Order: sequence, then C-alpha cells, then structure tokens
Amino acid sequence: YAGVPLRGKVTWDSTPPAKPIPRVWISLEPLTRPSFMGEQTELEVSVPKEFSFPSSLMGEYAVRIGGISSPGIYVKDMVYARRSIRNKSLRLTGSTDIDPELRIILGADGGTLSTTVVDKDGKPIPDSYVLIMPAEIVSEAEFASALVSGQTDQNGRYSSDTLAPGKYYLLASSTPIEPTPESIGPLTRSRVSKATEIDIGAGQSVQLMLTIAPIE
Repeated sequence: YAGVPLRGKVTWDSTPPAKPIPRVWISLEPLTRPSFMGEQTELEVSVPKEFSFPSSLMGEYAVRIGGISSPGIYVKDMVYARRSIRNKSLRLTGSTDIDPELRIILGADGGTLSTTVVDKDGKPIPDSYVLIMPAEIVSEAEFASALVSGQTDQNGRYSSDTLAPGKYYLLASSTPIEPTPESIGPLTRSRVSKATEIDIGAGQSVQLMLTIAPIE
C-alpha cells in the first residue's frame, strides 16, 4: 500500500518532572477500516523526542498513548494541524497547506481519585463500577473517548490512574457501561442530575464515598 508520512514529537508542557518517564507507546487505530498486514500502527518513543510513522493511509484514526505509569503524568493535549484533537479522532488528508505535525503534550501535575462505593447503610459494595466524566466535554463522541471507568475491589474501593486537573462528574453503577451511542446518551443526561461533582487540583489526591445512582 502507498501512504503518507506522519511526523510528530512528544514534549512536556513545562519543566519535566524530577523523574520523567523514559518512553511512551503511540498507537494509531484505524476507525473506518481494518489494519493492513505490514502497516505500522505502533511506535515506542523516548520523551521528549520526534517520531515518524513512515507510511500512513489517509483516513480517520484514534490515537492511543500507553506506557504512562509514573504518578502525576498524563496526556495534557494532542495537537494536529494546529488544532487540539484530544478526545477526538485524527484525520489524515494528505494536505500540505497546514502544519501536518502531531504533537503529544505531557503534563506532570495530574491528580488521583480514590473512592469507596457503599449502600444506603454505608456498607461497601464490591465489584461495582465507578464512572469518571470530565465536566468540560460536550459532544457525545468526545464524551465516549474521555470517559474513565473502573471496578471496585472486594472492599468496594477504587483508585484511578492519573487524571488531568479539573472538574469531574462521578457516578457509581452496579453494571458496566460500554462507550456506545445507546449508553452514552443516557449517561450524559445523568451526569448533572445524578452525579457527584468534584474538582481535582494540580497534584491533588481526592477521596470520597459514592452510592449507586440510577442512569436515566
């Protein structure tokens, strides 16, 4: 197959942390077609560093970043063709009239959430689900991409990975929620009326209790 090069760089938004992560994984997931045999869709990249996918087909991709396990570090933004594509898809068109560089910007001031899901009597509920929803997301497509979910342990506890500082809505559910159009619509309607609102400050660890809330 014949494709176009996709070049980019991984950078820090400000001063790197005292113990910066050495490498991250960058994965391109085609959204409208299957991957072709021999197509390069994943790279391991040093931080900070330039990178290149030498031959990518034009089309729409989800960009996944992996290998970030250090406390406080998260993907702050992704920029392509001079616009943010964080929680959006990457659309490769082959156009050269704008800057076709993919910039992945890492932040080091993230926070965490620890919660215990309890019933009306305050008893922990194991194997329940915690949904973390950024408050600034409006469209359902971005909402599905930005949704964070996790399952509580046998003591009803759940601890998140690093989250970007900001406002979030939290819901606890007895069943898992898949990021499909059928479930995302009711979830977006429920997040204001049923959810618990929190603010996670830079480097802050937030702890709270949640009860199961019905999703409209």
